[in-house]
Amino acid sequence: MGNTSSVIIVGTQQQDEVLLRQHLRDLVDIRAAEADPAKGLDLAKRQSAGIALLYLDHNPEAIFPLSQQVSHLHGCAVMIVSRDKDPEKILAAMR
Repeated sequence: MGNTSSVIIVGTQQQDEVLLRQHLRDLVDIRAAEADPAKGLDLAKRQSAGIALLYLDHNPEAIFPLSQQVSHLHGCAVMIVSRDKDPEKILAAMR
């Protein structure tokens, strides 16, 4: 894929993963996806991805702590995505 960023996706259900893959397939190298946030840190370490795309909607209680853990990995940027427009969750994701 040339100089595209490597990405992992964590916290999606199958329908959301398929949609994200369709939207991102020509932009980034999606290395792996994991529905269970409890396995997300291990996935991030194994894949050495440049970006961890963390899907907030299905398990925010697990995604927020995971975002902190993954952000401490050298070279991995965390992006939290959601369809939820709750202002409190948006602010929490920004912290």
